[in-house]
Amino acid sequence: MNITLEKPQPWHVQFVADNMRQADRDEVAATSDRDPVAALWFSIEKSDAVWTVLFDGIPAAIFGVGVVSIATGTAAPWMLGTPAIMTHYVEFLKLSRNFRNQLLKQYSTLRNAVDARNAVAIRWLCWLGFSFYEHPLKHRGYEFRIFELRAGDV
Repeated sequence: MNITLEKPQPWHVQFVADNMRQADRDEVAATSDRDPVAALWFSIEKSDAVWTVLFDGIPAAIFGVGVVSIATGTAAPWMLGTPAIMTHYVEFLKLSRNFRNQLLKQYSTLRNAVDARNAVAIRWLCWLGFSFYEHPLKHRGYEFRIFELRAGDV
């Protein structure tokens, strides 16, 4: 398995959108009126850093991070992916832990929200060491779990 990271290309965005995991599609629909392609481009444009994860040259996920507060060093990580991240989960877990560590060198706090229905993403975030706020955020009739990780916590 050859894993590479690249700057997102238009064909990466289209491929990930066309093959997006259902849980990620559901989250996109719950957060906005954007379709998966538009949601990916919006997230890319709002991010300070963004990457496509490719497994053997095929896009598996696009992820990034955007600064929330320069003053506090808080940033919001995000990711939308295809089922390939589950098929090649060992490789994906190693990669995600490495990126977590790299991001925590740049930002003191990583914080965002995840669709409460997305059990796989919540389990992954827990594995990465994120903690969850006690009370969910409600948006457009859906619950979202706010997750956070501080540099001193790992």
